[in-house]
Order: sequence, then structure tokens, then C-alpha cells
Amino acid sequence: MCGVFVVLAAACGLVAAQHMPSVLIKQAADSLLHAPFMQHLQQYQVNQGLGRLEIPSPEDLVIRRLQGELALRVDDNWQSLNDPQRWAIMQTKDPAKQILKSFEKIKLKAAQLEKEIDVEAMETVLNNLSLPSEDMVDWVRFWDKLRKKVGQIAQLYNYFRGYIEKPEAVNKNTLQEFATSATQSSVKDRSLQNMLDLFHSTVVPTQETSTKSLFPYLHSLTSKAGQHLCSMNQSPHQLVYNLYNIIALTEIKGYAMLQFSYMMLRIYEKGNFSVESTAAKEKFEQQATEKMNSIKLVLPNMSREFMKCDPPQHKQGETYLEITKLLQGYIENEVDMNDRMTCKSSCSAYTFA
Repeated sequence: MCGVFVVLAAACGLVAAQHMPSVLIKQAADSLLHAPFMQHLQQYQVNQGLGRLEIPSPEDLVIRRLQGELALRVDDNWQSLNDPQRWAIMQTKDPAKQILKSFEKIKLKAAQLEKEIDVEAMETVLNNLSLPSEDMVDWVRFWDKLRKKVGQIAQLYNYFRGYIEKPEAVNKNTLQEFATSATQSSVKDRSLQNMLDLFHSTVVPTQETSTKSLFPYLHSLTSKAGQHLCSMNQSPHQLVYNLYNIIALTEIKGYAMLQFSYMMLRIYEKGNFSVESTAAKEKFEQQATEKMNSIKLVLPNMSREFMKCDPPQHKQGETYLEITKLLQGYIENEVDMNDRMTCKSSCSAYTFA
């Protein structure tokens, strides 16, 4: 019975763990819709500086927390650039390097979240969904489009991350060129804001387009019974939840780089860029809220069942192990079975060895 109790306890734990993301999403979305990125929440003390940020609640969603911390970091950096006294202090050192170093914690927390999600494993799962033929063509086309949008932002972020990790090795020309290419590209779709807009429209399309919305689309695919549920290595609920984190994390990276670029152009006297920064902030809050709202509608209804299916063909040593010699016998000499060390009796004379 003990073994039964252990199994039941483990099952209950699994159900609880699977249920939590949808609860967190709903709580975070509700608060986010009322106060995007803690603009008006007194407990975060936005106007009092970063030092007053409270310890997060146990129910706080990790990705939402990171969004809020980035918003605070961006606001604080712009205050340093706009306030004459703080700007005078910054000029005693290299202002650009100070701004660059200020994104270190954002970089570390983004990397930690990526590790927890296991982005590569998620990509492998989504690349190899075994869907019915009528769904496969549409999914491959949709996923390929989304993956390219993520890849474009990730490619830029690799440069940005390298600058943060080795700020002393980066010179003015490098930072200025990065900022210019990110905000003022001659190719329309290559500017960072346009990348973020196209990325958002792929995840949450407008009503004017006939494009599928990512999370409802995945919900419809994973709601159908079939072999594709066996290849996910997680429940549909967990799959969509992890994908949302990847989407939101990509958005955070793009927004961080965009604001950093405006700050660099301001420092290098290429313009004021306060208007552009404010517009980017408002768009970031709006788009992040729309993504949160989109997943909020489907996640509570996603299946939390994890399916591990038998392969089409079993292979010994790979999909199963064969146990042999389970029942064995051995021969014992009678002289070793009695105190007199004799061999006069038959087997029936011995009731125990």
C-alpha cells in the first residue's frame, strides 16, 4: 500500500504543478490589464527609484516580473539622461558604458529563464510535431514564420549581450553603429521597432488579417487526439505556457535593445529621442498586454495530461529491456545441509536448509 500512496501523491503533485501556470497567467494578466508594468502600483515605488522595489510575491509570474524590472530600469536610465544633476555625475565617467552595464541584471535573469524553459528542447518539440497531414502544412508554414521573427531579434541580441559582457572592449563607434542600425535602418523591416511589430502581429494578428492567432491555434491542434501528443514530452498546457515565456522573453530582449539604442543616440548627440522612447514604451506595454490576454483565454482550458506512448516498433535495448534468468535453481551437497555431515537421507528428510 505504501507504494500506492507514493504514486498517488506524485500524481497529485503533477496535477498541482500543471495547474499553477494558468493560475499565475490569470493573476498576472488581470493586474497587468489594470496597471501595465506597474505604472500606478504604489508597492513598486516606480517614482522612488529602483532601490524601493519590493520582494516579489510567491504568486508573481517570473516573466511579468522581468517585464516590470526592465520598465523600471529604462525609466531610471532616462531619468539619468534628463536630470541635469544626474547627467553631470554620469559625465564624470563614460555615460554610454554606465548605461550598458545597467542592463547586466536583465541579461542574467533572461539567461536564467531561458535555461529553465530549455529553449532548444522546446524548439525541437515544435519542429517535430507529428500532426495529421491536413494540419502539418499549415503548422510548418506558421511555425517557420514565427521562428524567423524570433531568430532576427535573437541575432541582434547576441551582439547586445556581448557588449554587456565585455563593456570595456566596446568603443563609441561600435555602440553608435549598433544604435543607428537598430533604429534607423534603410530597410523598413530591419528596424527593431518594425521587427517587434511584425513579431507581435504574427503572435496576435489584428482583426483585419486572416492570420491565425498563435495560442488559440496551438490549442486547436493539441486538442485533437493523435500521435502528435506523444512527441511533445510535456502536456499541451505546459507546452503553450513555455512557448508564451519564449515569446515574452523575445519581446523583452527587443524592447531592451530599442531603448538602449535611443539612449546611445541621445548620448552621442544624434537627437533627443525622448518622444521615440515614450512611443516605444507605450507600444511595448500594449503589445505585451495583448499577448498576455491572448494566452489567458486559452491556457486554463488546455489539457494537463502528459502522454508517453509506445513507439511504432519496439527495439530491444532501446525501447525495452528483456529480463532473463528471473527464476534460478542451484545444487547443494547433502553433507553441507546437516550437522552430522552425512549423505544417508533423501530430499524429503529436509524441511529447511
